[in-house]
Amino acid sequence: MLDFFGVNVYNSTMKKRDEIANIKLYSRHILPKVLGLVGRKETILIEGARRVGKTSLLFLIGKYLLSKGKNEVYYFDLEDPDDIDVISRGPKALEKIYGKGYFLIDEIHLLNEPDKLIKLTVDHHPEIKLICSGSSSITINRKFKDSLIGRISEIELFPLSFKEFLDFTEKEEFSRIIPQFNIFAPSTKGIELITDFLYRDYEEYLRFGGYPEVVLARTEEEKIRILSQMFRIYAKRDLQSLFQLRKEIAFEKFFYAVAGTAGNLFNLSEIATEIGVSIKTVKEYLSILEGLFLVKVLHPHAFNIRTEIKKMPKVYFGDTGLLNWSVGNLSLSKARQDRGRVLENAVFISLLRKFSETGRIYFWHKRSGGEVDFLVSKNTIVPIEVKYQRRHQIPLSLKNFMRSHSINTGMVITQKDSEIKAVENLRFYFVPAMVL
Repeated sequence: MLDFFGVNVYNSTMKKRDEIANIKLYSRHILPKVLGLVGRKETILIEGARRVGKTSLLFLIGKYLLSKGKNEVYYFDLEDPDDIDVISRGPKALEKIYGKGYFLIDEIHLLNEPDKLIKLTVDHHPEIKLICSGSSSITINRKFKDSLIGRISEIELFPLSFKEFLDFTEKEEFSRIIPQFNIFAPSTKGIELITDFLYRDYEEYLRFGGYPEVVLARTEEEKIRILSQMFRIYAKRDLQSLFQLRKEIAFEKFFYAVAGTAGNLFNLSEIATEIGVSIKTVKEYLSILEGLFLVKVLHPHAFNIRTEIKKMPKVYFGDTGLLNWSVGNLSLSKARQDRGRVLENAVFISLLRKFSETGRIYFWHKRSGGEVDFLVSKNTIVPIEVKYQRRHQIPLSLKNFMRSHSINTGMVITQKDSEIKAVENLRFYFVPAMVL
């Protein structure tokens, strides 16, 4: 079948479909959730950083549909000018060329009017199902209008979890050893079965993070090279194409400054002075990094606005490997004084995976001192502290917070091992980070 320019797009897409059917892919734990949305009328939008596995997830969806006899599956990469030409014609043209089917569209934010495509498709072409990916939330938010409410289901894809890391490294049978853990109904049952080599694997996971390509790389040199590309190639390319950033050197300084303060209070004025730009520019840079899914901003919870800090957030990296590369230290030896921040960063991303849609995550910090790393709120509040050291000591700030806010159960996330401690009517669960 020929398109309007005489190009045999049908046969080209058929070839892509055959490639999808035959390609070997590791599954992602979010796949069942996405597949649960396929039967609904809304367009599915999978968001996440570059190289986090969005294309592979689209292929996994395609493979599933093909395995169920849904042969009308078509894939388009909008970084390809030919593909963007086809999709830009709209759903009426797509229906004329392909008929009904499932359209897997990579990097939909590169389309000039993605909101128009989605609205027309959902409202007037129910026989066409759009399943899309996007790497820039800023561009998506700028191009997508309020008219898409009820027409789109958004899902964020994070780097690999530790269990996915084990799957990708051909150790899926050992991932089953790690017990399911619910912070709202905590239990240490089964944690004692976790073997020492899994703790060593978790340290490897902390060092190099969860980008699929990094995990699959065979040597440390290759892992480091790929991590450096995440910022030096992909992020910078997006900065130029999506944001027309002029002060590239200042932005790069900002990126490394953020890495140096990850997990600490983020002082806008200090960062602005350090890199020689205005506070307004720092806010813009931070929104760009967040929009590219490279960092995550965590805001404080204020029970009493007169005594607790409200304005200063914390910033974490979306991946610990990228964080370690950015600070120039991929070791987690005892000589590294900030390795606790790496574990804290990993815990935060694990919490986001679980509760970004169903709960709220904050931190707590008082002017007079005292801090709790994370508060997870979902009907009730669970306070969480992260401690790298092996000794299971109850943090004073956690104990004081629980007493002053009448909370009976707290958690201390550690690098290894588990324990339950009781002090008066308070219960503290010490659990290793890998179970989150």
